[in-house]
Amino acid sequence: MSSPAGLRLVNVMHRRLSPAWRQRFFYLCYDPTWRVSGRWTVDVAGRSIVLSLSRDFPEAWEAAIAFHGYDPELHALYEALLRGPEPPRVVFDVGAHYGLHTLRFLVHGARVLAFEPNQNCHQRFRAWCAANGVACELEPFAVGERAAAVVLAVPRVNASMASIVPDVRARWRDAVVDTVTVRQVALDDVVAERGLVPDLVKIDTEGSELAVLRGAVDLLRRARPTLVFESWRASEDRLALWNLLDKHGYAIAPVDGSVPRPLTRDDFAGARVTNFLAEVPPGRVIHSARQ
Repeated sequence: MSSPAGLRLVNVMHRRLSPAWRQRFFYLCYDPTWRVSGRWTVDVAGRSIVLSLSRDFPEAWEAAIAFHGYDPELHALYEALLRGPEPPRVVFDVGAHYGLHTLRFLVHGARVLAFEPNQNCHQRFRAWCAANGVACELEPFAVGERAAAVVLAVPRVNASMASIVPDVRARWRDAVVDTVTVRQVALDDVVAERGLVPDLVKIDTEGSELAVLRGAVDLLRRARPTLVFESWRASEDRLALWNLLDKHGYAIAPVDGSVPRPLTRDDFAGARVTNFLAEVPPGRVIHSARQ
């Protein structure tokens, strides 16, 4: 692991592992103190993605092995969507981080608007897009209920993490936190201004997922894109999320590696998983055309 040649050898072995063993590999071999440098190749639905890793990127090793090993159920869902009869052609990646979700769709020819307000992630995001020869449409904005200027909190101990939610910042307790004012946009405004309507919206925004959807009610009502979103266990927002999505005809299913099955309101509120898929089933009646 201390040389590019050694990293390549581990990469070759890693690519031959089964999905279950890639997950085990992640939990057995992840160490935040490891520094690696070189080329790491991953795959998604028959396409390869190159990750250029360097020692000055502290999360390089984690990014390499987490691509398949962390949340493998989510990776399997993306593969199913990309191999399906109507793969996504336009994707909004809300909370794009370093771009590991975005890249999965870009290498399959989709157009992706990637929203990430944390500037600590931007250099790596752009470098990986360049390494794979794909377009980089990085929107350096937070996404919420309406256009505004908001305060983004970034803990120094993990500078790739960030949140605009005060309650989330409060949970970091004694961590040293830097703050910066960033522009916030609403997805409905983005659609209206850009004339770009997504087939798929992925949302992972460290606690502000409900606000993102409240700023996208016209999009939900008119275009009904597939949603992949995170919702933390025991979140007070879960019932509000259910009510909003149900109002617009969406069924919510857990992303847990099984065949997607719609959850009841109570099942969603108490679900142990944190990743969910939401779609409007064919023929489902929309309860209301208004938020």
